[in-house]
Amino acid sequence: MNLKIVRRSNPRVLLREHTRTDLDTLTRIWCDPTVTRHLATETLSPSEAGEKLDDILADVSRRPRIRHQLAVVRRSDDAVIGTCGLDAEDTAGYVHSCALIPDTRHQGLAVDALELLVGIAFDELGLHRVWCGTNGDNTAPQRVLLGAGFRRTGRVEDHYFKQGRWWDVEEFTLTAHDWRTRTDARPA
Repeated sequence: MNLKIVRRSNPRVLLREHTRTDLDTLTRIWCDPTVTRHLATETLSPSEAGEKLDDILADVSRRPRIRHQLAVVRRSDDAVIGTCGLDAEDTAGYVHSCALIPDTRHQGLAVDALELLVGIAFDELGLHRVWCGTNGDNTAPQRVLLGAGFRRTGRVEDHYFKQGRWWDVEEFTLTAHDWRTRTDARPA
């Protein structure tokens, strides 16, 4: 159930293991309050971003490997444009992040990245179910999840405290059966 090296692509996006050279892009994401505003985590300082990347790089060799935090690379120019992550244990996975640099929004690249991540979860990790929670006020990632085949399964009130208030979380789920039905129905 654990992969040593993760790499998966479609015509527009490549997912791969992070490398130390990704730090500039990750700093742009994790240190930007407009990007982290709707994440459950706080905005990081540049040194905290470096520490977080160190943790991600160490995750690759952990056994069992639970966290799969991957670089999102735009294939047209090989630029690292984001990061997405999945925690996988037993038969279920949790998509805990899919964040792209701001100037790549509204291009469908997040849906592409999420579909690749879910493909890894089902096809390579053998998971049965993947779920995700989004800030209840943030509809953009909800549209991304729906576009990738997830379905809304519930709402958790007051799930986390950030920025001086409690935030609700919308939950979304996708099963391996629904994923395979969706991918089998696509034209070749």
